Amino acid sequence: MRWRSSTGAKSSRRRSGLRVARRIYVTDDPRACVAGVVERLCAEEGVPQSDVVILSSHALAKSDFADARLGHFRLIENGDKGKGILFSSIRGFKGLESPAVILCELENLDDMTSDQQLYVGLSRARNYVAIVVPAPDD
Repeated sequence: MRWRSSTGAKSSRRRSGLRVARRIYVTDDPRACVAGVVERLCAEEGVPQSDVVILSSHALAKSDFADARLGHFRLIENGDKGKGILFSSIRGFKGLESPAVILCELENLDDMTSDQQLYVGLSRARNYVAIVVPAPDD
């Protein structure tokens, strides 16, 4: 897969014919799963950290990732300077795109707008999207 770099610039149109690789992970430990996806993308596949964004139904301060660390990766928010993986709410990333998107913490989506938020989150990816959901309770 060839990666096209992006700085999160707005996109006014979708490129026709673009194929996005999709992976769905159902897990008992969503945070560890997200860390594993980031590790695979950045450390093993060589994807630049600036090309990866984690989208959640929450802002960073209210998420399970609030400590802003994911293994040896630092999580940053829009406007933060420095190296790291961008973390944003789905709504906060509307109108932007990234080569690699990881969607997580989707279980708390607003019932009235969940379809719209899922569409926004899924359509932000240009090359790769991972969806991480908790395993159902038995």
